[in-house]
Amino acid sequence: MIHSRYLAWLALATIFWCALYLAFTWAVDPYGVSPVSTTWSTINEFKPKRRDIDRFLKPYEVWQHKPRTVFLGSSRVLESIDPSTLDGSRFAPAYNASMNATTLSLDAAHIEHYIKLDQNLRFAFVELFFWNFVYRQPEQPPHRLSKFIKNSWALQVSAQALWDSILTLKSNLSKNRMTPYVGLRGNLITAPGHNPKPMFDHYVEYVIDEYRNYPSVELHPTAFQALDRIVQICRQNGVELYLLITPSHPYDDYRILSLGYWGKLERWHRTIATYPNVLSASQYTAPLTEPVSERMAYWNDPVHPSLRFGELVLRAFLREQNPDIPPDILVPVNESNVEAVLQKRRSDLEKWISENQDFSTKFEKAKDATGTGSSSVNNFSTLSE
Repeated sequence: MIHSRYLAWLALATIFWCALYLAFTWAVDPYGVSPVSTTWSTINEFKPKRRDIDRFLKPYEVWQHKPRTVFLGSSRVLESIDPSTLDGSRFAPAYNASMNATTLSLDAAHIEHYIKLDQNLRFAFVELFFWNFVYRQPEQPPHRLSKFIKNSWALQVSAQALWDSILTLKSNLSKNRMTPYVGLRGNLITAPGHNPKPMFDHYVEYVIDEYRNYPSVELHPTAFQALDRIVQICRQNGVELYLLITPSHPYDDYRILSLGYWGKLERWHRTIATYPNVLSASQYTAPLTEPVSERMAYWNDPVHPSLRFGELVLRAFLREQNPDIPPDILVPVNESNVEAVLQKRRSDLEKWISENQDFSTKFEKAKDATGTGSSSVNNFSTLSE
């Protein structure tokens, strides 16, 4: 009898603590995936723990929300594309499924996975970024349903979910909202008062140090094979694919020019131009050449455009006409116009260099200090060899 009562009380206690756990984690909802889905400003409005769990979170939310459009790419897409800009269009609802440090081969595996998870998926935007094409990209194994279920379960029931609920509650009660976090549409939201200037100031040192370790850059065939795989997957499954050349700040274009990679950039462009639905946002518009300051509207740092930049790009894609949208902020790139696009980008870069001699001089001095050889900042033909 005593043994039976003990088991009964144990069962009741287990049920009680499980119910308490679910009530707490679902109410706080640290990842934004709770079936309760209720928001309180002092409890769970700010969800800092959504960041850095992309590989768990993004597939689950694609399955949960069934978007009609997904965006895939690196942190540059994560930080610049707010899918809500497409609300009210034929592309809605849209979701930013991009991930930090992704590769084209990973994007291929992800788009194949998302098509299986989301029967409503009709459009995909995939980032094209020159630097993503210079590394070997091994073929990725297909995503397994068992792994998806395991990862999804961890978002709901795990010790980490409990701990992150406690930290989320603490952050909301303290109003400590100074860290970037991933919004419920999948895009990164930067901290209020973000100051990009220090990252611009240290850009040259970072780049030259990287160049010292990796002086050779070559376009890698596996990157184009992964892109071919993305095109094939979308075509076979009736998903309309758009390939987006994301903005490159003049700092990064000068890096490519000065270190002798411009010819490779041009070859990359010419190859990309053979693919369908290629759109470029790398034109030298006012947002792209925004002067460096402590409060920048269009750049989070020298590599990552901001949500405001991405908003202009998407509004241009929707063919919205407004004085704040530069007419050439988004242009198609194909075999018939790629040479003109390249010539314009080069001439605009040269103009920017002539107007920003302080930066180019700093870059060349830092490069010379490494012993890698010097070259005149005005000798553009030499720099692009």
